[in-house]
Amino acid sequence: MFPKPSSEVWLDWTKRDTVHQPKKQGIGHASRLKGVDPDLLNLLNAFNSYPFLNFLKKLTGIDKLLPDPYFHGGGFHQILNGGKLAVHTDFNDLKKLDIYRRINVLFYLNKNWKDSYNGNLELWSSGCQERVKSISPTFNKLVVFDTDKESFHGHPTPLNTSDNIIRKSIALYYYTAQPVNESKYDGNTDWQETS
Repeated sequence: MFPKPSSEVWLDWTKRDTVHQPKKQGIGHASRLKGVDPDLLNLLNAFNSYPFLNFLKKLTGIDKLLPDPYFHGGGFHQILNGGKLAVHTDFNDLKKLDIYRRINVLFYLNKNWKDSYNGNLELWSSGCQERVKSISPTFNKLVVFDTDKESFHGHPTPLNTSDNIIRKSIALYYYTAQPVNESKYDGNTDWQETS
């Protein structure tokens, strides 16, 4: 069972960035996974396993991908009614492990999701000039995309659900030991204003 909004696994969203990601709950780090359903822990482990890394290599052509078993910023995420995630690019230099982020994977766990709830993942063009893709966060959907300082994404339209309907996902980040030539790397999340 996915952790309820009152679970102790979540960081307190009211003490975080309430402008760009209000009502977003995340674990922040694997150290917060105590007491989580064993089936969900097995799922996290499967996403960090050789078969899944091999799948990503074949899909993306990126060799020598590394998972983050600590789930820095990843793992379980959920957005409560009225919440959003402004369009942004992610940190891509994980200095704690000296590795460089290359791929984001999002796995959605939302049964019976309706378009009227909002919450679609939006992918934006380089320079954040226009939305190029809108992806509904429906159950069992897996989204894989390259992440760099031009990979703008988010769901900027606040959720329009009842309080018992929550947007649930698993976020996974994959890295390489070497940076890509001529790419910019830093530890910042770069928020954008879109209209």
